Amino acid sequence: MFSSKAEKQKPARPATTQRVVPSLIAANMSIVGNIKSDGEVQVDGSLEGDISCNKLLIGESARVHGEITAQEVVIRGQVKGLINGGSVQLSKTARVIGDISHDSLAIESGAHLEGHCRRNGSAGEVLEAAPAAVLAKGGAAEPPPAARPAAARQATAKAS
Repeated sequence: MFSSKAEKQKPARPATTQRVVPSLIAANMSIVGNIKSDGEVQVDGSLEGDISCNKLLIGESARVHGEITAQEVVIRGQVKGLINGGSVQLSKTARVIGDISHDSLAIESGAHLEGHCRRNGSAGEVLEAAPAAVLAKGGAAEPPPAARPAAARQATAKAS
């Protein structure tokens, strides 16, 4: 009514240039259920359920009980459950109980981790690199003589 036709015909901004605000679970919020997002999620409250997103930030006051799947994960709070991530970072305030599968992992001094860490795709590489004799024995390879303590080298020499 009060605008010209030229203003009405301006193309809308493409969605790729707009910055998307992260989804936020505030400190006073508690959610029971799964969360799935294509974007960024920040959790400062409590979540009991699985979360899948592109980028995840677990704040210092957050408590998450469930499986996490994200390309980028930064943990500053408490997590109990499996973490599957491309890049995983545990800050000094992080408290994690569960296993971590990752492409890259950074753990700051002071972070608490109770679980196993496994690099994505590394199990096959390790097995291929191990000598067949080691796998047949079911144990680790004996270190080269130079890497063994002098007493061990002498004992081996006497036994030969």
